[in-house]
Amino acid sequence: GEGVRESAGWKQHLRAKTGPMEQEEPLCSGLSAEAAGACSRSAASTPLVSTRLLVREALDEETGPEEEPGRHSAAFACARLLPCSCNHRAAWLAAMVGLLLLAVAAGIVQLLGTRGASRSREQLTSDAAVLSLTSGPPGMRLPAAQLPRATFHHGGGWSGPLFNSSLSFDDAQLPEGSFSLAASICSNFLGARQVILGWASSAGDSPHSAELRLTPGGNLEYGEFHSEWTRVVAIPPLLLADGSQHQVAVVRNASSVGAFVNGTVTLSLYVNWTLVGRGLLPEHLPEGLAPGAKSARRHRRDYVFHGSVRHLWLYEKALRDRELAAAVSADGTADILRVVATRVAKEAREPSRRYRMASIARSVERR
Repeated sequence: GEGVRESAGWKQHLRAKTGPMEQEEPLCSGLSAEAAGACSRSAASTPLVSTRLLVREALDEETGPEEEPGRHSAAFACARLLPCSCNHRAAWLAAMVGLLLLAVAAGIVQLLGTRGASRSREQLTSDAAVLSLTSGPPGMRLPAAQLPRATFHHGGGWSGPLFNSSLSFDDAQLPEGSFSLAASICSNFLGARQVILGWASSAGDSPHSAELRLTPGGNLEYGEFHSEWTRVVAIPPLLLADGSQHQVAVVRNASSVGAFVNGTVTLSLYVNWTLVGRGLLPEHLPEGLAPGAKSARRHRRDYVFHGSVRHLWLYEKALRDRELAAAVSADGTADILRVVATRVAKEAREPSRRYRMASIARSVERR
């Protein structure tokens, strides 16, 4: 039919270019009788000869007309037996190789991300790492056996906004001479003085008092009223009424040089284990201070602290910097230990939030 005539026409055209067809090896030679019959029937319905000759021309262009590729070459055999599937197979293989490379790349990225998240989790959730972020500057921690013994401790709680709801520490008594006190505070109230811990005279309306408090602007100060108000403030001024947890401490050192020179003592203020203020006060405490502290000014019923005052500690000695940091950290003086440990552990379970974990770590170091 049409296919046979078309094949015959192609044969005449190709003989003129490549020589007589009789010189070429039969298409189905070298096969068994049964395979040769199947091959002949396939050749009658498929123009394999045209495909074979086209491949021959392509090979002649690459190798020259003198070098004819052998009948067992890969390109020749593929064109002879699978004339229409070679290009499809090559494309399929290329697609498979591409998918394999993508899968390998995705696996590498996932592995690196998992290792990074695991490393962050190990670093930020370990007890040592959490304590290193929250228990004071490096080199300021002491073994438990060297920690000072506190004479008073109270867990504290919430104070204010009214005088009747202010905190009371009934058994807290300031010792005469040297002492250290520390507490953890949190407030966001500005515009009025707030007494964190205050002691007042038991003699009615006597103004004699000793107070650790925040100024209307949120700065820290400690003062005593004898015949006049004498105070030591943090310099430069701080903003502690910012809604964050802060460690505050006072160290009154009666063994300082001033006590032997002019009847004064050195008083130091600390915020978050950092010295923020130092000055001189009269050697002796104001007369008639009654036992018991309050987070307000007792004799005037004002200056109520708005917020939380937790873990008040009192020591009958002037603690050194390292002792103070170790003392307030060892027994969980600040709830920030538990808060930060919980938040860090939670964030570590979500690798996509490693930036937030780092932010928490930097924030705690600043505190």
